[in-house]
Amino acid sequence: MGILRLFLALSVLLGHTRGHGLFGLSFLYPEVAVQSFFMISGFYMALVLNEKYNQPGQYRMFITQRFLRLYPSYFLLCLLFLAVDGMVWGITGQAWGSLKFWHDYAHLLTPAGVAAMVTTNVLIFGQDFVMILKLHPVTGAMTLLWHDGTVKPVSGSLFLLIGTSWSLAVEFTFYLLAPFLVRRPVRAQLVLLAVCFLIRAAFYFIVPYDSYHWIYSLFLPNLYFFVAGSLSYVIYSQYGPHLRRMAKGRPWIFLIFGALALDYCRFPFTRQLYLIWLPLVFILVPTLFALTCRSRWDRLIGELSFPCYLIHPHVLMFTIPLLSAPHRQWAIGPLSILLTLLLSYFFYRYLELRTERYRESLYRKSSHRIRDPEAAAVAPPAVIPIPGYSNKPS
Repeated sequence: MGILRLFLALSVLLGHTRGHGLFGLSFLYPEVAVQSFFMISGFYMALVLNEKYNQPGQYRMFITQRFLRLYPSYFLLCLLFLAVDGMVWGITGQAWGSLKFWHDYAHLLTPAGVAAMVTTNVLIFGQDFVMILKLHPVTGAMTLLWHDGTVKPVSGSLFLLIGTSWSLAVEFTFYLLAPFLVRRPVRAQLVLLAVCFLIRAAFYFIVPYDSYHWIYSLFLPNLYFFVAGSLSYVIYSQYGPHLRRMAKGRPWIFLIFGALALDYCRFPFTRQLYLIWLPLVFILVPTLFALTCRSRWDRLIGELSFPCYLIHPHVLMFTIPLLSAPHRQWAIGPLSILLTLLLSYFFYRYLELRTERYRESLYRKSSHRIRDPEAAAVAPPAVIPIPGYSNKPS
């Protein structure tokens, strides 16, 4: 599973290189990769909520663990990027990186608008909504739908310090609701999936064609993928051993999947191929997890996906201008991937692991209180560990 997660993060990276692939390979479209991420997240949340945080009174601990898993890394990266961008600005005398659009357009925002943008950058919540905002470059008027064909609007997404962090807002919203969704009976989840599908379809008909961020970025249309991931966990919970044996006995299944994934963008009818890819992900996620859940190497690879996803936009700010000459453009993809992976490893090794240890200590204290007989009146018995993940909180 970790390999798949890292591959999806690298697909987003290549999708942001302005058409430059990796030695001719294109990987997935960024939006397809992000939606696959959401499905994996639905699977993992169903896993931990049904097998680990499965007793009454653990909602607060679950939310705390999820917050500590994402927010400290995001906040530290924001500080690092602001420091780097400020240093480049000081050296070159030109606003750069995450500060450039604040320098160019912040004067158009009202004081309330500035406060709202700063708040959503700090808290993460609301960044999916920022993605659909349009700012008039002359009047500063901010709208949801754009009707002025005479000027090009300024996207609200340009005010995000990390351009890809809007998806964290979607993730956090799902975490708040997940305990009430993924523990439902299969029939109830199937009904919810159908409702989410109708909501997503309604967005396609209601929202204008040029406002695709309403469908791509907002939480409600994306809930469909989280619920689908939760249902894929049901497959794992009932057929995990069979999936493991099938994966070991028929490895060619992954070769077919990999051939499709590595050059997805170059296949004909890629928009229709989306309807084949997502059902494949639905089946592949529980199969891969059954095969790799006890692999430390696979887990380490997967841990790199999150910093890779957040770090790569800033790496591209360096590599794309540096390699803009026609005879060098082939190196944009490989060099960007190499630098992003190196920075992701160091960030995980020297910063994220500290947060992980703190999360682990909180979880152990919580488990100890639950096992304490004197706390029986307010806490249930011990939680059930997850195979391959019992020593680290999720």
